[in-house]
Amino acid sequence: MSRALKILHLSDLHIPKEFINDRDFKTVKVNLLKDIEQQKKKYGKMDVAVFTGDFVDKGNVELFKEDMYTFISEVLDTAGIPKENVVFVPGNHDAKRPEGMVYEEIQKVRENCEVTNNKDDVGYMCKRFQPFVDFCMQFSESTIECDKSYGITDISLDDNEVYRFIRINSALATYDKNDYNNLFVTKVQLDDILRQMDDRIKPRITFLVMHHPMDWFTYEERVLL
Repeated sequence: MSRALKILHLSDLHIPKEFINDRDFKTVKVNLLKDIEQQKKKYGKMDVAVFTGDFVDKGNVELFKEDMYTFISEVLDTAGIPKENVVFVPGNHDAKRPEGMVYEEIQKVRENCEVTNNKDDVGYMCKRFQPFVDFCMQFSESTIECDKSYGITDISLDDNEVYRFIRINSALATYDKNDYNNLFVTKVQLDDILRQMDDRIKPRITFLVMHHPMDWFTYEERVLL
């Protein structure tokens, strides 16, 4: 009989720009690590960590460097989770705030859903997430498939079962306070994810992880997803 899977799920940390010296965040961090430690004592060490976006606040992507690496490592060490068992997806705060050509491309997507079938149009939106992607690649040391802001992560645990995490970037078309009911997951992203699936692997459980709830997407995109 397969054992229970223990997942540490964190989202919307909204780490401030000067978080190393931020008194409020230091308090949050201490309490977070203390709570994780208590959970580990109660249930045992955890298996997988899932971070579902908004690591940073208001597009401060320069934080995806050494300090963020240290913070995430502390979280994993406290939970007893190896870094190869980590799943990352971005939120709307984890991308540079859109401007210029990128802003125009996102507006075009909002106005005409047909462009979500165009790799070039979607490519413009993906570029905003490059600092996030670079951080994921560095952190994982390429031990997981994360060379894009979305994809498939298959994690094999000591029970020889494979757990599949489908990572959706729900923040591709985010840019203002009118995001609700206007977001796109895009056919390009979903087709790319389907190509990444290894049908030879039969996962015990498949999870779909993303930052936004379904009702933030247009009706057409909900059907597509």
